[in-house]
Amino acid sequence: PFQNELSYAYGVVIRGAKLVIPSVLRDRMCQLAHEGHPGQEVMKSRLRERCWWPLMDRQAVKVCDSCEGCRLVQVEAPPEPMNRRPMPDKPWVDLAIDFLGPMPTGEYILVVVDYYSRYMELEVMRKITAQETVSRLKKLFRTWGN
Repeated sequence: PFQNELSYAYGVVIRGAKLVIPSVLRDRMCQLAHEGHPGQEVMKSRLRERCWWPLMDRQAVKVCDSCEGCRLVQVEAPPEPMNRRPMPDKPWVDLAIDFLGPMPTGEYILVVVDYYSRYMELEVMRKITAQETVSRLKKLFRTWGN
């Protein structure tokens, strides 16, 4: 499909305003664009500014992926920031519930924290089952409401 976009002038093949790089020079062009280990996107941008060849982006990615220097300095993207929860209007509307354990005794602790007041309830449990958890939560709700 790109053959119709090529032209020949002054001994070089061009596509639009960009030089079409012969296959024997493509590795060297990649080396030049890769100086300083800029990463895939910058390297592809450098190449796209002035030249073109079929599958150029793929070759740039391959160069970066196989570069030991790039792998050593590659920084992983930071994790997404946590979203803040809206503050509840009153106590015992929004709760955090989790288990802690097993403890050295083999027991677990059911931890319930009220987001509004930061009040914490702890319930020691011998084993974690849905039935026992619901029973303990019902007891807390009878005591504190909602």
